[in-house]
Amino acid sequence: MYFPPDPRKWPGPVADLRREIPRGIVLIGFCSDEGVRRNCGRVGAREGPAVFRQAFSKFPTSITDGGDIISGTDLEEAQQELSQFLTKLELPLIIGGGHELAWPQYLASPKESLGIINIDAHFDLRSGPSSSGTSFLQMAKHQHLFHYACLGIQSQSNSKELFQTAESLNVHWITAEKLSKEGWKGQKAFLNAVDHLLLTLCLDVFAEAYAPGVSAPQPFGLTPQTVLPLLRSLIASNKVRSFSIAELAPPLDPTGQTARLAAHLVSTCFPSSR
Repeated sequence: MYFPPDPRKWPGPVADLRREIPRGIVLIGFCSDEGVRRNCGRVGAREGPAVFRQAFSKFPTSITDGGDIISGTDLEEAQQELSQFLTKLELPLIIGGGHELAWPQYLASPKESLGIINIDAHFDLRSGPSSSGTSFLQMAKHQHLFHYACLGIQSQSNSKELFQTAESLNVHWITAEKLSKEGWKGQKAFLNAVDHLLLTLCLDVFAEAYAPGVSAPQPFGLTPQTVLPLLRSLIASNKVRSFSIAELAPPLDPTGQTARLAAHLVSTCFPSSR
């Protein structure tokens, strides 16, 4: 169900997306725990959008707050509703919520010459009913040419079957360790092969020291110093059509540092919004 934004909780413009469709970057929250629950993870991401707004409220911004989609147990209905709003937006910024948000993000994306970039510790190529771990296999079954790059993979957090699925789908992937040491050497070739980008960041790609407030924290994840330049360069390509941040679970992070990290990333990656 859609809930319009509260102007008291956002430092910039707000818009009721049922009545107006603003141009530029528009934030929309996806308040959902159901995908993580179905994936047997630790819940709490439902509260992510509200706490992200609190952390981001310290930054002057021209990003428009477009409100929230709040999901109950009928995840598929909420995903469909989110995709309908995203289709209308010029550059949506989706804050989750579990990574089940990536499926409606895809449904609202251009399908021709689309590249999908997921900065994540997990492939999220699981089979079965829609969950936080299935979005990219859903995309693969829907997309004729599946250009998918998964950056920051943790070998111990993905099963042998998931690696086999990634291989069968010709997924371009790189481990967190290699990304930290070498960067993404295949970035130019990947970008040159597509005209549009779906960009999504799962906060569990970061080391637990930086992002404890996620369902599956990683002791040896990435640092912000590795991820920030990558995000900046991808956004600078002018091919990004939507950007999402998933798995922000405030109840798992009493100090709020994960939300602050997400807020700083958005503020830094979209400097024109300040």
